[in-house]
Formats: sequence, structure tokens, C-alpha cells
Amino acid sequence: LLQAIFTQNDPLIRMRIADSGWIFEIEEAVANQQSLDPDDLIDQVWLRTVGRYPTEIERERAAKHLQETENLPEAVGDLLWALINGKEFLLNH
Repeated sequence: LLQAIFTQNDPLIRMRIADSGWIFEIEEAVANQQSLDPDDLIDQVWLRTVGRYPTEIERERAAKHLQETENLPEAVGDLLWALINGKEFLLNH
């Protein structure tokens, strides 16, 4: 319970996600107008957090979030944060 409360509420978690090298690489690619494959980004989020590929339903929801958010690095960070705070990550990792 304490771990769940910490990951959901501590600003350190958000800061570490935002300051990660991978998010920085995405920011640079966006700044340089490089095209990034949303499906590849979604796969990477799942592999980096829960160690598996997303299901079709998870992929659809993630793709919708990436499309609705104007800031791609922020949207990827949102997905990372959501998975880190999910039961699968908290119970298995």
C-alpha cells in the first residue's frame, strides 16, 4: 500500500520520468521534426515498464491518448506513469 501511495503522489516519480533519457530522445526527435512511429512508442512503453507487449485494447487506448495530446513526449510520460501506477507493475515489479 505504501508503494502505491508513493508512486501515485510523489513528484519525484513524475520528475524521474520527465528527466529520463528516453523522453529526452523523443523531445529531440520532435524538435528535429523526425517522424516517430506511435505503435513503436507504445510497444516501448509497455516493454520498459511491464516487460510485455500491449494487448490490442491497451494499444488502442494508448494510441488514442497519443493522438489527443499535443505534446508527444508528455503523452509518452503519461503512459509510463499510468503503467507504473497500475496493479501489474506494482504487484509484479
